[in-house]
Amino acid sequence: MPEHEDSSELADQFNAFFRQKIDVIRETFDNSKPNFENELHALWVECLLLDFVTLEKRLGSNPNKSTPQDIIPTSVLKYIVKTFPAMFTDAINCVLCSSVFPDELKDGMVMPLYKKVTSTS
Repeated sequence: MPEHEDSSELADQFNAFFRQKIDVIRETFDNSKPNFENELHALWVECLLLDFVTLEKRLGSNPNKSTPQDIIPTSVLKYIVKTFPAMFTDAINCVLCSSVFPDELKDGMVMPLYKKVTSTS
């Protein structure tokens, strides 16, 4: 063990030693790593960007039913899309491009659709 007067001093020495080691390791990784992440992200985003027609079609195929968990009811979303199509489409594409989705909107409730029972007799 390194020479030390108290355990706090020893802890500080260990901290400084390992911080320096980690900084050196980070510098090595940062300089040697190819930047595929940005290229893959750009390709992924290009595939995901929505146009207004696609967005309206996807949203329009959903029923107007909403759950108490929904922050924005489906009927309001449909109204917004029809009233402000470019702004809403841009907002959705910004979420897709940034890969950041608000935590408040990540929860959902699955509503099962029951099949109608028909008699074949």
